[in-house]
Amino acid sequence: MGHASWRVGPGDGDVIAHVPTASSVQPPGVTTGLAVPLHAWLTLGQAILDLTTGSLPMKAALLDAADGGHTTVQWAPAYLLVDFHAVRSYEQVRQGATPGLCFYKVDPAAEAHWLTDTPGFDVQDLAALTLRYDNPSVQVIGPNTLRD
Repeated sequence: MGHASWRVGPGDGDVIAHVPTASSVQPPGVTTGLAVPLHAWLTLGQAILDLTTGSLPMKAALLDAADGGHTTVQWAPAYLLVDFHAVRSYEQVRQGATPGLCFYKVDPAAEAHWLTDTPGFDVQDLAALTLRYDNPSVQVIGPNTLRD
């Protein structure tokens, strides 16, 4: 858990960010509105797995409705599996022009506040998830697949 941002298009404002601004810096867990500038993801070995990148178009639409801007979304994969070495700084994402740049930075204080009551991972579930992402051609069949 921490801060993240993604460059979704080539324009100056084509960035979705979950980072604190000068006006939003506050202790973890203290908010003045409905949003907290934090994001959560999984780590698999030396990679980050983010299962939320498919929601970037919706986030852009919400931001555009709030500020009257127009965010061009050319990049919004259903999920992102990226090696730690490919992660950029927030400044590189914000100032870049290539859709797909991403920034992730752990915030230990936020993790300590928000994840204190989080149950541990089920070892078998984590093994299945790792197996699936190490083998992208594998088709997973579960209980919902068998329904009419």
